[in-house]
Amino acid sequence: MRLSILEKRKYRKHISSDKDLITKNPSPALSEALKAARINLMYSLSDIEGGKCVLVTSALAAEGKTTSCINLAVSLAQTESRVLLVDADMRRPRIHSYLGLKNKEGIANYLGGFCELKDIIIRMDEHNLDVITAGNLPPNPTELLASKKMQNFIALAKENYDYILFDTPPVNIVADSLTLARLVSNVVFVCKCGASITSEIKKALSSLKFADAKILGFITIDAHEKKKKKGSYSGYYYYYSDDES
Repeated sequence: MRLSILEKRKYRKHISSDKDLITKNPSPALSEALKAARINLMYSLSDIEGGKCVLVTSALAAEGKTTSCINLAVSLAQTESRVLLVDADMRRPRIHSYLGLKNKEGIANYLGGFCELKDIIIRMDEHNLDVITAGNLPPNPTELLASKKMQNFIALAKENYDYILFDTPPVNIVADSLTLARLVSNVVFVCKCGASITSEIKKALSSLKFADAKILGFITIDAHEKKKKKGSYSGYYYYYSDDES
């Protein structure tokens, strides 16, 4: 994949950070926007019995997928659901740094056979949330995500949680998201207004559908929220189902 210099500058300009997290920004407006996204997501998954797995991704980097994934997990946990947040980006993991967690051991260590599952689950009581970080960066993340042990992990997680959310690398950068999508199936796609590139979005969606992934819906993030009235997150998180697109 090649991007022009102009396109590179365009999407690098808008980089999400922990300031966009509901855990750092208790804004009522942001909370309400996330509740709307949460309700739509729950309806999208209502026909699935047992634990519901969701993969959160985007076309390219710096489009807000990690902050969106964390915010959705926290919002779901606020309903008293059992929620597990997994950092499946074993190339450039961010969840641990955004949530202030250590990344000594994580999903990569478990899949590689270096530790037990109980050793990598981090309980965040303040958010009623369990988190698994990426762990030590492996040389073969795609192979680990496609492994039998990953399949067993997903099956076990479904038995113990209501929702399991996976943060993954951008679809158009590496094959990791497509590999995991074949196991998880359900995908929420994140776009950022004024930053995401239409041609790259189309390419990513085509790749996901070729992998038989079910696109549950899209979260669009307003990259220009600072221009709005202070404290307003109107349109910041807007979720719409694939049927509406």
